[in-house]
This record gives sequence, structure tokens and C-alpha cells, in this order.
Amino acid sequence: MMQINHLRKRFWTITVCIMLVLMNIMLCGALFAKPDVILDTEKNALYQYTSAEAIISAFESDPKKAKEKYNGNPYLISGTVIFKKNNNKEISLGINRQTKSVITCKTTDKTALENVNEGDRISLFGKLNVGFIYYGLSMNIDSVMWDANASYSDDTFIMLDGTIVNKTSLVKRTFADTGINFYIPSTWKSVEHDIETEKLGNMPGYQYTLNKIGKKRAKAESLFICYFDKKAMVDINDQNENYLIEKAIIKDILKKDTLKVFPLKMEATYYNANYKYYRDSYKQALGEKYQVEFIFQEIDKAIIVYMYVYQEPGNISDVMTTLRFVENTNKK
Repeated sequence: MMQINHLRKRFWTITVCIMLVLMNIMLCGALFAKPDVILDTEKNALYQYTSAEAIISAFESDPKKAKEKYNGNPYLISGTVIFKKNNNKEISLGINRQTKSVITCKTTDKTALENVNEGDRISLFGKLNVGFIYYGLSMNIDSVMWDANASYSDDTFIMLDGTIVNKTSLVKRTFADTGINFYIPSTWKSVEHDIETEKLGNMPGYQYTLNKIGKKRAKAESLFICYFDKKAMVDINDQNENYLIEKAIIKDILKKDTLKVFPLKMEATYYNANYKYYRDSYKQALGEKYQVEFIFQEIDKAIIVYMYVYQEPGNISDVMTTLRFVENTNKK
């Protein structure tokens, strides 16, 4: 307990930078019972558009480099059906029947592919899996896009709900002097608060009051993105205790002595970025309640802290876009 209390004192800057703003958010609403996090990068993935031809060419050119790029990542793959099994659960995308290089696409839904025929041009959502040899490509189908003429640039990302994002339209933000960049939709600029510049705290970070976007003023919805530099800690021996740091942050903000199981879940998505998730409710002194979700993304000797505060989560697709495009330029 003494170690936790010791850690809490060190994280006061996080509490100050976030809680000063939170106290100005007035809510009235019901308790949220489900522990599942909304900001799940696995369930709400952005699929990058590409073609089967581009993937196959990349593996034929440089299998090692192609595997690093494609393996385990979600894509919307456009391609020609060169083979279909009679059970309607498996098709192969490729260039022609003569080539060994194909992408084997499988589904457990017999109805998803029943109207697909060999020779058709089709686009499939899924996560690409790469075997030990360059032509061992497979994908479990998440969904089928029936627009045979659909074609996008490589900078295009699409969600299953139909949201289309082009990275070139996003606005870059950088945590000062860190080399860590993230990208936001251009509409967020009007609801952005710089935590250091506006003297809301001493930590690099931003708040986005998303409920103020558009004509309709929804109930409170804000996303906080903060950068926690572990090198600033006094005791260097604590630098590797990430879970203690993260638990202390949550406890200080929510004013709780105990937490549910932490983390509620962990994901390794988007080019092996690791996310820890936690979800709980927050109650203000006057009794107002709202839902809070935390995501911790560990980068080198730092932690990016995402905190999503809402009663009406009306901008999920845009929030997922921001989680998708985090870059560490120090590694380049």
C-alpha cells in the first residue's frame, strides 16, 4: 500500500491536468453496467485498403519485408476469385489459376459467399495471416463488400460500419519534444484544448470536447490524450512497473481504492501496438455519473494515456481513427 501511495503522489500532474477539466463537465444519467470497453481496437478496427495483386507482388519481391507489413493486420482486400469450394466457406483470391500465390479466404458463414462465383471481383474485410513460406497467405473473413467496382487509394481506411477515412485528410499533432505523433479528424480542431498551453496541467496532452461537434449538443463526451514520461520519475527503479503506474492513474482520477480486474483486456493490434483497457463509472460530488474508459499504450520509456469520458458515445469512429495512427518518429 505504501508503494501505491508513493506512486500516486508522483502522478498528481495527470490528475490535475484531467480533473480540472472533468469538474466542468456536468452530467445526469444512468449507471453503465457492462464491463466491455467500447474503444476496442480489435472489434472496431480500421481496415486499410489494398489489392490481392499488390499483396502477392510484395511477397514475390521481398517476402520478409512483406510479412512485417501485412501479417496480423486488418485489410480490405480487393481481388479476383480464382477458386471457390463447394461448401461456400472458402475462396481464393489471386492473379490467375497458373500462379501458386493466392490468398485463401475463409468464413464460417455459408451465406456470405453463396452468390460469389469464380471470376468475380470482390472486396473482403479481414486480418491477413502469413505462413512460413511467402505464398502461405490466408484471411478469416470479417465481412464482404459487394461493390465490385470499389477502389480506393492505399491511404484509405474503412470500418465495418461504413466509415471511410483517408489519412491525408487528418491533422497531425505532436507531444512536445517527444517524437510521438497522432492524427485527428480536421473537425476536432475547433474543440481542442492544449493542456499545457491552457495551463490545465504540466503534462503534454490534449482534450477534445467531442459533444460540441455539430449542431446537436449531445451529453458529455470527451477524449483526453496525455503523454506520461517515466524518465521524469524520481526513483528509476519504478520505471518498469507499468501496471502500478497505470492502476495509480485510474485510482486517482476515479477516486477509488480498489479496481475491477486490471486490465480488463489487452490487445496487440495495429502493427503490434499493445493496448491495455479499463472501464468504470465516475461519480461527481453532486451525484452526476458518467462512463470512463482508459487505454494505456506503452511506447519505449513512456505511456500514452487515453481517457474517454462519455454518456453518449457519438464519435466512436473518429476516436478509433485517432487510436489507429500513432507514430514514434524517434524510431525512424
